[in-house]
Formats: sequence, C-alpha cells, structure tokens
Amino acid sequence: MKTPGYILAIPAYNAESTIPELIARLRIITELPIMIIDDGSRIPVAQLDLPDDITVHRITPNRGKGYALRLAFTEAEKSGFTHVISLDADLQHDPAEIGKFTLPAEDIDIIYGRRSLGGNMPLHRRLSNYFTSQIISLVGGVKVLDSQCGYRRYRLARLNALTFRENGFQFETEVLLRVIRAGGTVTPVAVKTVYQNEKSSIRNIRDTVKFIKLIIRSLFW
Repeated sequence: MKTPGYILAIPAYNAESTIPELIARLRIITELPIMIIDDGSRIPVAQLDLPDDITVHRITPNRGKGYALRLAFTEAEKSGFTHVISLDADLQHDPAEIGKFTLPAEDIDIIYGRRSLGGNMPLHRRLSNYFTSQIISLVGGVKVLDSQCGYRRYRLARLNALTFRENGFQFETEVLLRVIRAGGTVTPVAVKTVYQNEKSSIRNIRDTVKFIKLIIRSLFW
C-alpha cells in the first residue's frame, strides 16, 4: 500500500522497548515513509536497530508530544508531503488500520481515531476521554467522539497555515479546536482500543489544569 504525499510520524519518548516492533509491523503493512521524532529519549532512537530508510529527528531536551508533532508537520511539508499520519510509539495503535486513514478524501483536514470507550481501556481514561470530548464538542460546535486518540491523519495545507502554542498532550485538543474554528473538517474513523501495561506520560491533575486553561483561552480566539 503506497500513497503519494503521505508520511507516517511517530513521536517517541523513552519507547526503545516498543519502537523496533512497531517499525517491523508497519513495514509488513505499508511502504509509506516513516519519520520518528525522538523527543529527548534517554536512549537516542538513532542508536536503535532500525531500517536505514527511517528518518529520525531528535529533540533535546524533551519538549513534549505537541512540539514533536509540530516539528513533524514542518519537516514533512519541507520534504513535499501533503499529509501526516501520526501514531504513538507504544503499540497502542494497530498498524493494520493504517488504510483507514489513507482511504478517505484527501481534503479532510483531520481524521482522528475513534476508540470504543470500553474493553481494556482503564476507567479513568474512559471518563477523561468522555468528558473532554463533550467539552470540546460544546466549545467547538462540532461533535468530537474521541479527543484523546493520537492515531490521526493531518492535512498539512490546513495545519501549517495555523499558529499553535501547546507543546504537550494538550496540542491534540488545541489542533482540533483551531481547525474547527478555522472552518476546517474533522472526521472520525473507528479504531481498536489497545491498552497493555504501558505507563502513561499524562499527569492527571497537572494536565487537567492545562486542559481547562486551554478551553478558557479558546473562547477568545
């Protein structure tokens, strides 16, 4: 499966135990170019045993997932790509579902994964996702069904025309709201809910406060 104009972007922070498996599984499924954004990992991604065709950009010190994604958008556009498909480095996103993000119309600005809020998703993550999605839908005026899934496709012509300020996980909320406010289109696709025993980098209280501040600021955009 090869789609001109598309590149896979993987923000990675201390994911040395899962990245080689993720890349191996991706290469079985797709020939799309792959870019890894190493966000200050303790073991540099460039030191891992990966195929030679993988592009790695290293950020140091650690700046956050939002910063890593924004760098991916900039570098992808410089290289002539039109769309970025982002997926996490911890194997929560099934590579076999890449086709769900390449098939829809190319003029959709954001296609985001919609997971079932059940199965093996931890209860606190279900509640967090449900309430943040409801708030974003209310503020943005467009129904958002899964605001926290990082499995997404971004159209760079829309994204790189906007200005963002969030560097952490809140970027994935900010980008939805800014695209919606700019008259853009966001569309869900159903993806599997995959949770193992990985440790989340999300800090519940601190990131909740940041989310609330972002929502308040967005009212004045």
